[in-house]
Amino acid sequence: RVERLAADAAFVARCASGCTVAIDCGFAAHLMRDAERKSLGHQIMFCYSANRKAAHPATLRVVGADAATLAGLAKLNHHRWLGASVEATPLADALLGGADREADDAG
Repeated sequence: RVERLAADAAFVARCASGCTVAIDCGFAAHLMRDAERKSLGHQIMFCYSANRKAAHPATLRVVGADAATLAGLAKLNHHRWLGASVEATPLADALLGGADREADDAG
């Protein structure tokens, strides 16, 4: 158990020292059927799995997820994924934040 916790902590630290990969699901609500959404959830899970095995893992951020996408990813236990987050926040807000985005829109 202690070894597993240490390995998990080391993985999270490696993720934090690497790049961040954002997967934008903001299009799913408008363009995808339920079967396609389920497939997307599995593809995201495969991305997470590959990242766990990577020598230099990235922090994964799944953003723009609507309620149905969030529910599908919850069935895949996304809340237990290390070095990854799943959120409803739109891509621009998640990466730039509200204030920075407004400044970019004005400039």
